[in-house]
Amino acid sequence: MTWKILIQAFSGVLGKVLEVVTPELRKMVESFLKDLYQKAKATQNPWDDFLVELLAAVLGIKLD
Repeated sequence: MTWKILIQAFSGVLGKVLEVVTPELRKMVESFLKDLYQKAKATQNPWDDFLVELLAAVLGIKLD
């Protein structure tokens, strides 16, 4: 089983939940992850970037 399959499975569930929460909460989650991603990129540890990218992928949030 690859990571891509796991991400697709989780995003199918969590992504749908994020679609039905209030728009204010979704914006807060998106903003938090985008801010966290900038902070992760500023570190020298590539695993920081990977973690935030993984969370964003599971939740269906584009970081760019």
